[in-house]
Amino acid sequence: MPARNQSLDVLRGLAVLMVICSHYPYFPLMTSGWIGVDLFFVLSGFLISGLLFSDLRSYGSIRLVRFWVRRGFKIYPAFVTFLALTALLFPSVRPSWKIQALFLTNYISLPAQAGAWGHLWSLDVEEHFYLVLPILLLCLARLRALRLIPWLAGALVVACFMLRVEYHLSHGVHITAPTHLRIDALFAGVAVGYFYHYYREQFLSASRWFLLPISAVFIVPAMISPDASALRWSCTMSANLFSFALLLVWAFPRRIPFSHLIAVIGQHSYSIYLWQMIVAMFFHARAESALGFFGYLTASVAVGTAMAVIVELPALSLRDRLRLLTTNAQELVTPA
Repeated sequence: MPARNQSLDVLRGLAVLMVICSHYPYFPLMTSGWIGVDLFFVLSGFLISGLLFSDLRSYGSIRLVRFWVRRGFKIYPAFVTFLALTALLFPSVRPSWKIQALFLTNYISLPAQAGAWGHLWSLDVEEHFYLVLPILLLCLARLRALRLIPWLAGALVVACFMLRVEYHLSHGVHITAPTHLRIDALFAGVAVGYFYHYYREQFLSASRWFLLPISAVFIVPAMISPDASALRWSCTMSANLFSFALLLVWAFPRRIPFSHLIAVIGQHSYSIYLWQMIVAMFFHARAESALGFFGYLTASVAVGTAMAVIVELPALSLRDRLRLLTTNAQELVTPA
């Protein structure tokens, strides 16, 4: 197994901590923690495309079934466990479980009484992305057109920006959940992954200290409470992906000091993200306070980490053992 990249774990940890804070915004700045989802999207685009680019470079093709099975072991055990246990604990969520199990929450509006877990919309976006990206990259590879990836990323930035503005102007509300309005952030990560895997020297030479302050500048619009302007809201979404793409380029080749605890949180960020809303419900039933916030933060990390140890990590261990067994079986029947 390849060694984990510490900086990516740190970015995952920061992303999930921002999301956690946004669900208990005791301190005003924490209302902007929703941008953690955008950081997750950019990271997912980078990491998932990296697996596919590695396949293309090693085998000249993409092993689609293997990729989807591996993603299934990562996503489904923890996700199904979450849906099943919460349906038992909270009868109000039962009417929505079929829609959520099919990863359609971000397109199908559920009535308030259905009690759907609203934070699962981002998993829907990523699941749609996992289904489409490998097919797209395989087609581009066979057409010898991988060089078009940066241009596709740019086109998606423009298209998603315009679609978000158009939706707001047509319906009078902001909406950020549908996949076709958020795929730009994921594909920004794909573009970064393309440069890393195919132009590695240029990528590493571009990772300079000044990317960090530039990234901070791009994130400023999200720190300011957005008004009702469709243009401003969509600009903020686009600025986020530029910020996090630059942050990724800066962080990836280096170790980030004094961040071990955040990296550990990042290793369990998926399960923490799933379960933090349960903890939020418990703490929101009480008066908000600074002590309540720190209790919520600590409990969210603890519960999510425990569920990762109980469900997610054993599933990944089983996945890796099955992969080893498959490899050994192939070696037994492969002539020397």
